[in-house]
Amino acid sequence: MNALIVADAHLYRTPDGKIWTETVYGYDFWKRYLTEFDQIHVAARMKEAAYEEVENYLRSDGPDVLFKPMPMSRSAKEYILNFPKFVYNAANAVRKEECAIIRLPSFTAMFLLPFIKRKKIPYGIEIVANPVLERKKIKKQVLARHLKKYALNANGVAYVTKYSLQKEFPSYAKKYGESEKYFETNYSSIVLDDSSIGVPRIYKGKLTRYRLVHTSNNIGHDEKGHSTAIYTVKALRDAGYDVEINFIGSGAMIPVFIKLAEDLDIAEYVHFAGRLASGEMVRKELDHNDIFFFPSRSEGLPRSVIEAMAVGLPCISTKVGGIPELISEELLFDPDDVNGFSEAISFLIDHPDVMETISEDNIEKAKEYRNSVLQARRDRFYRKIRLLAR
Repeated sequence: MNALIVADAHLYRTPDGKIWTETVYGYDFWKRYLTEFDQIHVAARMKEAAYEEVENYLRSDGPDVLFKPMPMSRSAKEYILNFPKFVYNAANAVRKEECAIIRLPSFTAMFLLPFIKRKKIPYGIEIVANPVLERKKIKKQVLARHLKKYALNANGVAYVTKYSLQKEFPSYAKKYGESEKYFETNYSSIVLDDSSIGVPRIYKGKLTRYRLVHTSNNIGHDEKGHSTAIYTVKALRDAGYDVEINFIGSGAMIPVFIKLAEDLDIAEYVHFAGRLASGEMVRKELDHNDIFFFPSRSEGLPRSVIEAMAVGLPCISTKVGGIPELISEELLFDPDDVNGFSEAISFLIDHPDVMETISEDNIEKAKEYRNSVLQARRDRFYRKIRLLAR
């Protein structure tokens, strides 16, 4: 049996017909659905691209994965201009499908779901983020309103969190009771194999500079707390701590953050590693750092935190989304609490034995998110959708 997968991905097709993505949605990601389906048809935004545009990107295409392109739109204006094409492509994408799995929140999914419901095929949704935490008011309201409705209408709902998103967006199964037709589960979107699990770190006797690290696929806004991180580095250096920060990711806001670091006279301690397409590349970069610092304002259950925990990094972050399910309360602060962050980081630097204990604990926590654990949960969810379609 085949399944339609709707994802909020950005895909690029080169003249040879190959499909590429900047990060996350490589072929290894799609393989998780092929354990229960013979073939998947991916509906996602796509554009034609020259070979040089996709240098160091991930291959997204592969055996038994076909694509149903939607218009590449990133702004409200582009969605409006592409509205007729979105509707036409969405209708065609759903026409011959027997079931669907939709990753939300997503504006692209909003075009496909009406046709999915009209066709009356079973479908499940995977809620991977909380739009309530979006800073843009209109975007937040639209996505949150629709997500509440989708969660109550879908046959199955899978959350990336264990508790947080379930409270905001209850499923039909939660409200009216679980059955063969309506059900829910939880699992992370991360791809973490056993070889990705590191060993506890040694901090006692460390005399060199401490390197903080932050990961975000898109540095096109300040949702992930880049400015807070830079102000925190300034506060730490002013307090006499020899620290620097390494930002992983790419985006249009990098010059703005470089200017901020220059204005604070700490430019030499603020670095940008660029975009790293694969999880393996990210983990190798994480290995060269000492503390993961993630003052994010908007999250579901961040893969970046789990990846950092897997290599044994102590993690400091915020109280948003599902992050409290990963990190203990004393290492969580409000997104703009520079004083709280700087005091916590300075405490860790002054107490290497505490960091070593946290490193051990984080590795054990990360093991709960290995593929061998999560895929079994995913399979059960996909199987229920498939059986409804039969």
